[in-house]
Amino acid sequence: MCCVKSWQVSEAAGAIRSLVGPETVVIPLQNGVEAHTTLSRNLGAEHVLPGLCRLISMIDAPGQIRHAGANPYLAFGEPDGRLSRRAEKVGRAFADAQGLTVDVTQHIIPELWKKFMLIAPWSGVGALTRSPIGVCRSLPETRQMLIESIREVYNVARANGVQVEAGAADAIIGFIDKLPPEGTASMQRDVMEGRPSELNEQCGAVVRFGKKGGVQTPVNRFIYHSLLPLERKARGEISSQDFTWAPP
Repeated sequence: MCCVKSWQVSEAAGAIRSLVGPETVVIPLQNGVEAHTTLSRNLGAEHVLPGLCRLISMIDAPGQIRHAGANPYLAFGEPDGRLSRRAEKVGRAFADAQGLTVDVTQHIIPELWKKFMLIAPWSGVGALTRSPIGVCRSLPETRQMLIESIREVYNVARANGVQVEAGAADAIIGFIDKLPPEGTASMQRDVMEGRPSELNEQCGAVVRFGKKGGVQTPVNRFIYHSLLPLERKARGEISSQDFTWAPP
């Protein structure tokens, strides 16, 4: 297993290319909906199965990962919905895993987008407001931003041909209301701590897919554009000196 962020997927593909044999299957678990297509371009679609995980965890120190919530869950499958031999074979390899629920699904693309409906709005609103989810969901103004952002992602998914069920947005909102109030998203923590983040692969991807599908995404566009200066600073594209405040 290789732990990389979404924006590092191309580099990771290059690093592991020599390790990919005839029957090797790579399952990306990064946030967002584009990692599997990036890997497929670099390694070949015959070596890639789209996947996702659900858990709340964070790096406390080098080599120390804290599991902060949610029962560990792993899902993967063929992008066209087939129940293939290779997917079943990988599923059997996880059969004896302790403390992990594994799902070989025929609906991995809709499932990726449903997770995207959760993580992109949570990350974006959380990063913009510097607030944990309990605060964001309790204030009427930021709660409305969350709801509108979620519904934008839903509309973008449907416009791009992803068969996400009609009640998915309401289900995501209900899930957010059950999250630990102190919870923060990984992209949010990266932005707040001045590190390169998955902004482009989350909020930026909503905007890009919205353009592709002809769907307006005003909330996600506002969040994406508002956070871009900090992202460029974290990547060294804007000097820290440019952020120096001067009296008028």
